[in-house]
Amino acid sequence: MSNLPEFGDKLEGLDLSQSELDRLTTCMKDEKFRNLFQEYAEEIANPENKKRYEEEILQLEKERGMDVKFINPDPGHVIKTTNKEKQKCFINICTNDVLGKPKSQPSVQGSTRGMQWSIPHSVSQPRQDLDRSGNKCVVYDVVFHPDTYYMLTKNHRFKQMIHDTAIDAIEKRFDVIFDKDDLKFPKMEFKGTPMSSIIRTPTDKSKPADTSTTTPEWLLKNKMPTTDSKDQEKMKSDDRNNQFNIKTPIVPEYTIKHRGYFDMQDLSMIPSFRKQATSRPKELVISIDLPKIKAASSVNLEIFEKLLKLKSSEPVQYKLEIKLPYPVDETKGMALLCYFF
Repeated sequence: MSNLPEFGDKLEGLDLSQSELDRLTTCMKDEKFRNLFQEYAEEIANPENKKRYEEEILQLEKERGMDVKFINPDPGHVIKTTNKEKQKCFINICTNDVLGKPKSQPSVQGSTRGMQWSIPHSVSQPRQDLDRSGNKCVVYDVVFHPDTYYMLTKNHRFKQMIHDTAIDAIEKRFDVIFDKDDLKFPKMEFKGTPMSSIIRTPTDKSKPADTSTTTPEWLLKNKMPTTDSKDQEKMKSDDRNNQFNIKTPIVPEYTIKHRGYFDMQDLSMIPSFRKQATSRPKELVISIDLPKIKAASSVNLEIFEKLLKLKSSEPVQYKLEIKLPYPVDETKGMALLCYFF
């Protein structure tokens, strides 16, 4: 029983009310409750059970019209620092092949030539933990593709770029400020217990629905007159010419991806440990296909709380208005023009 005060101290990090803390502390004095609690802890830690939970979530999300991918972080290395409140923070640099591979392309800024990198990554929700001294700390996971991690082990400048990317992503997402002059690299591969994140996207609807209809027999028997082959060829030629002289703007193709996070604590059977789960995404990622656009300066993009507007006049006229599925903070949006060769 000598470890009960220490157990109670650790529970304070869970933000429990005093009555909940008292009840749980009382329950921990009961041997039967402790045995049940241990069985539960072993159950949720069992990889087979975790796999079953993920399969069940996949099925439930599929029924809701969503495709999900789990990001289970593989250990890499750890960055240790503090935030502006002087609270100790740990950043786990992890890997998972669900994330995209790094890509680069030549870049010119004035007279300087270099490479412009695209580094896909995922940031977990912050979670409370304890350091070696038993003091509270905050842990973040930033996950990259294994190829990205391999490259950082071979190149110091690339490693610095990945660290800057991870720190910047956390600061922007959670509105925190780290002490970048006090970065340390403890000899550990991972801080805390790995927690799964989730990428949730609408089910692929790129395949057109079957809208074919059967032509009635009476119409087949009384066909309308058709144009001859010369007229048909002229019409096709006119269509080809008009494709590049269109007065009406073209509506470009686009996709919307819902990006969010998943925590296995959402599945906890203990209300005090369960977070407020939500299916609302943390971000909307909108990809718009703009062939023939060579410079971002030729595109006018406006983002409002519930609406996205895009226009271009040269070299091709595009016009697009999208009603967003969720309200967004228009001050935190980011646009990137990508070239594919």
